[in-house]
Amino acid sequence: MKVLVTVKECIDYQVKVRLNSTQTQVETQGVQLSINPFDAIAIEACVQLQEKNIITHSTALHIGQEPKVLQHALAMGIDEGVLIQSDTNDTFNKCLLIADYIKEHEFDCMIMGKLAIDGDHGQIPQMLAGMLNWPCATYASNISIKEDTLTVDRETDQGIETVQLKTPCIISTDLRLNEPRFIALPKILAAKSKPIETIQPEKQEDSPIEIVKLSYPEKRSGCTPTDDVDHFIQQLTDAGVIK
Repeated sequence: MKVLVTVKECIDYQVKVRLNSTQTQVETQGVQLSINPFDAIAIEACVQLQEKNIITHSTALHIGQEPKVLQHALAMGIDEGVLIQSDTNDTFNKCLLIADYIKEHEFDCMIMGKLAIDGDHGQIPQMLAGMLNWPCATYASNISIKEDTLTVDRETDQGIETVQLKTPCIISTDLRLNEPRFIALPKILAAKSKPIETIQPEKQEDSPIEIVKLSYPEKRSGCTPTDDVDHFIQQLTDAGVIK
């Protein structure tokens, strides 16, 4: 089974996000960037299936300019990395680039993080499945494979839903699926010397979306914490929450 995993570089989740001077985008210069946590979970899921000899070959794909995040995937155990050089942040255009790559290469399955922690919209797995006409299981907390059938436990608001998919298909991963492994320094250094295929798209569509302005969330005002129940009830009464 051949599997494609997508990876993205985001501002590290421990870094406080700042806007640039024009308030049109998030400041990334001089900021610690790391692999998107949900993508690391997707990579770990793929590598675990490789270690069970279920997956025979894995490819990590990144849309951007720098190969660093692909080197992280290779250090975790992915077989090869592919960099599609593009500065697009539009999810639809990213889907077009990924779909074009998939149509030129044969894959049995795609494993993706359910969303990226920067945009936080979670659109690409479902949108890409529609473009490719592939079945899709989102928010996976468990994946098992038998021949060409994948059984996926999905996290839903109503509880765990179990679905079965035939290959080729797309799976997006949730937090409870696994905990990404620690990468030893020798593997990180070895990954830097591994070749990464670079693709320059022949045509890139312009995004129909224009960011006019970004702003910080309004500061919330609330009651002062208290250990006294009567005082707490009075606070709720004064705020008009209860009568």
